[in-house]
Amino acid sequence: MKKIILAFLSLLLFITGSASGSLVFAASAPKTISVLIDGLPVEFDVAPLIKNGRVMVPFKAVADALHVPVTWDNQNQMVHAKTDTINIQLQINNSTAYVNGNAMKLDAAPFTLKGRTLIPLSFFTGAFGARAEWDGALQQVRIFTAPASMEVTGYYGLGNLTTGSSSWTNLFRQDYPNTSVGNTDLVSRLAFCWYYMDQNGNFVTNNKYGWQKPGDWQNVPAVAQQYRMKTEMTIFMADGNGELTALLANDQAKAAAIANIVQEARNFQGVNIDFEGLGLTESGAELKKVQDSYTNFIRILSQQLKQENLTLSLSLPPLNGAYSGYDYAALGSIADQIIIMAYDYNQQGNSPEPDNRVMQAVTMAKAVVPKEKLLLGINLAHENEKSIINKVGIAKRTDIKGIALWRLGLLSDQVWNALRTTVKVEN
Repeated sequence: MKKIILAFLSLLLFITGSASGSLVFAASAPKTISVLIDGLPVEFDVAPLIKNGRVMVPFKAVADALHVPVTWDNQNQMVHAKTDTINIQLQINNSTAYVNGNAMKLDAAPFTLKGRTLIPLSFFTGAFGARAEWDGALQQVRIFTAPASMEVTGYYGLGNLTTGSSSWTNLFRQDYPNTSVGNTDLVSRLAFCWYYMDQNGNFVTNNKYGWQKPGDWQNVPAVAQQYRMKTEMTIFMADGNGELTALLANDQAKAAAIANIVQEARNFQGVNIDFEGLGLTESGAELKKVQDSYTNFIRILSQQLKQENLTLSLSLPPLNGAYSGYDYAALGSIADQIIIMAYDYNQQGNSPEPDNRVMQAVTMAKAVVPKEKLLLGINLAHENEKSIINKVGIAKRTDIKGIALWRLGLLSDQVWNALRTTVKVEN
């Protein structure tokens, strides 16, 4: 309770100003006020406004964005917001609110406008552990929600100590073979990017993509489990020259691939399939044939893995991308989880991926796959300590299972620190 009150008071102090010169809402401030939650805009059908120096916002819109269940008591003109740990009660035109039964004085009482209940934004966010910033020049409130518990998969590939891209060093903050807790508190699963498959269903050590096992590879998953991280082998294959299409069309090659995967997977707790490039040019019946060939392969593989008590993850191109050879609905019914590789939208430079495209990719996937199976793939070569907040915000806003980081070795200390403010992992 003390934490809630302190968060609430600190928000009021920030937004109303202080002796150090923080901004104060002016009476003549424009009526158009924007609200961002974790970097993402909140849409209102009744615009926020300022009353008694406080930003007042439609209650339901903010609650929905924060996934806070709300109810309306018409007889008593009261609104309730409740989570597992917080219970808030506010009444129209009443400047006293209740948090877990404790009375708190409001500087601005809730009121109704155009059929919507408007409440003090700072009180609401403070009570639920968020923090807020006011930008007077932009007339914008920026809200950053408390760290959310979610699944975080880290892709682990071979790196280079000289260039600072070592996955081991980035994760454990020690050079191999030394370890420490490092950043392991932010990763729940490691997907080892060591396996490349050819069209005959065999693993290939020497390939242009650099997917190969280190000499003492068995030490890595063993240490990962000591730090309570799950492990899975990731198999990559591209269809650049039709190799993947050839594999899926050859029953003997598919059988060999599945046998090889299952045998190697016994060294891990699961498998992650990253077969890319299907459905670039096909359409209609031909596209359906491509989708079915991949789905059938995954279905057989899943059956074999279940017999070994191993999990199956799929790394898939986004539904709003160029590759359409993946039936998300069918695959979602088979796999334990799907990682949406919602990146590479930008064709120039390494600027952050556009939030609207990433949100669209997650929304499309969520329409056909249970949200509890979805992870948002984030390419850290394109993101920074500010944009990563937005990407995690998309996972929070859509209420999916978590995120997947491509890849370890690419996360700067600033990005790790930013993640720590918005994500928590319960290994």
